[in-house]
Amino acid sequence: MAVVAEDSPESPLLELSAQALERGLRPGLRLGAARNADLELRTGVVSAADAAAFAEELATDLGTFSPRVEACADRGGPLAIVGGYFVDPRGLEGLYGDSQRWASAIEGYLRGRGLAAVVVVGHQAQRCLAVARASSPGTAVVLDPDAERRAAAAVSLRRAGIAERICEPLARLGVTSVGDLLELPAGELRTRFGPEVAELHRLLGDGAQLPLQPRSIALPPRATVAVEPSTADASRLVFHLKRAVDRVIDQAAADHRVLARMELELALERYGRGRTLDSSERHLRCTLEPASPSRDGRQWVELWRLRLASLRLPAPVEGITLEGVPVSPEEEQLATAAVAPTRDPRAAHEALARVAAAFGPESVVRLRARDAHLPEASLRLEPIEPGAMRFDGPAPEATEGWSALRRMVRPERLPTDAEGWPVCDAPIAERSGPHRISGGWWGRAPDAATLTRDYWYLHLEDGQLWWVFRDRVRDGWFLQARVG
Repeated sequence: MAVVAEDSPESPLLELSAQALERGLRPGLRLGAARNADLELRTGVVSAADAAAFAEELATDLGTFSPRVEACADRGGPLAIVGGYFVDPRGLEGLYGDSQRWASAIEGYLRGRGLAAVVVVGHQAQRCLAVARASSPGTAVVLDPDAERRAAAAVSLRRAGIAERICEPLARLGVTSVGDLLELPAGELRTRFGPEVAELHRLLGDGAQLPLQPRSIALPPRATVAVEPSTADASRLVFHLKRAVDRVIDQAAADHRVLARMELELALERYGRGRTLDSSERHLRCTLEPASPSRDGRQWVELWRLRLASLRLPAPVEGITLEGVPVSPEEEQLATAAVAPTRDPRAAHEALARVAAAFGPESVVRLRARDAHLPEASLRLEPIEPGAMRFDGPAPEATEGWSALRRMVRPERLPTDAEGWPVCDAPIAERSGPHRISGGWWGRAPDAATLTRDYWYLHLEDGQLWWVFRDRVRDGWFLQARVG
């Protein structure tokens, strides 16, 4: 398996699985050449924006185990990798007992998220990174300085993820492992192989290393507004809430971020409608998500107006606290109007988001097909987040002659004529059938074994097509669906 930046024969392989490395593939090899060398190669495209967003999310989550976290990719250099992190365990012995338990806790957390992880605790960050890249997923190990040095020396340069442009010239001299590289004199490497190899030698050696550069702990954008005088009127609350929305958006914009979610807390007065509220009732919380992450103030205010209009407050509001959940903007949000598509999927997402804001998240549903014996049971409604709907396909062109399909949630009984056929909107021009559905041994209902339906397609003289069935148990005709 390999990761590439784009599905093109000239695209280089960015990351490789252990199996791909064992089969002779190397990072930097062109995709076309790699597929010729290994017909079983499977590749996947991961955009830089998606990789950066996931790396940022994972770095934030690792902050649960230590406040000092640095992404390897931030340092650059020949060992840089997206998905690698330096985490400082110092001072956490009182929480986890020892370093081994701490490492196992991180590996177990990442495994629980469906990620294949290796955790190596040592004393030299770059050597630990090389050992981790060459280790099997699910490993959590603590190494003393000598064991760390020996383990790193045995690591193949290619298994450590070193680019092929570095490994190939060194391999001609028989230098294939970290230990082989460190045995070479540092002074001659820059002259013969260039600054990149010299930098790799310095990073893996015993010389001075750059100290950990932890990520700054970013507080979520937050704003608090006092409501004076207190009120339960939705329109007045929206007026106060707009100030909080503007402040939260300004804080997110200062970090070049957009808001994926807002969390609102309303502080209510103690005395409500005819009764006194206890402490748990005086704080009302609700969450709102737009169709897609945004810092459009008007859109956020409109969604909050719909949400507040649907609330029944037991007491006037005396304070508002609003907190945002920022994320990095997507590439589509950076597109200019000149290159924006004529069909705007965000407009559809925003419409669904307004419905969810006004009537609750359970009001936005979609049809999902499922295996069922009867046609009316073959579809079910399931909730869906407004932003999860996909409208990426091209807009359908207007076509004359299209007909609407109307499918009955429950079959409708039809009257019967003197000849025993169903009475339709127009005379029947042609009949096609019967197509029988029977119950039988798989039925769960008491009368399932006696279920018998004969389905027919009826072509009417006015152009309509009816899908009907005769139920032999209930002795009648029923309409299942119609076209036209």
